[in-house]
Amino acid sequence: MFKVFKYPVPMVDEFDMDLPSGAKILKVECQRNEPFMWCLVNPEKRVFEKRKFRLAGTGHEINQYYNKINHISTFQMADGALIWHIFEVF
Repeated sequence: MFKVFKYPVPMVDEFDMDLPSGAKILKVECQRNEPFMWCLVNPEKRVFEKRKFRLAGTGHEINQYYNKINHISTFQMADGALIWHIFEVF
């Protein structure tokens, strides 16, 4: 059985998130001005994996990760004044 769960995204440059093993990231978006990550997960799985992420605003440097990242999503805050890009680091 699979369900969509949401997880809060911390507003820091780099962070780890414990997600159920095999979780598929669907989207990152703001809900009531707070960023969340929606994932398709099997809630019956009791095994979690630590996954690493990089959050960067438009124009921010991400060179140290260039060959080790996968773009997940782009989202807006402050009525579009701030644009953020979230990457998973491998």
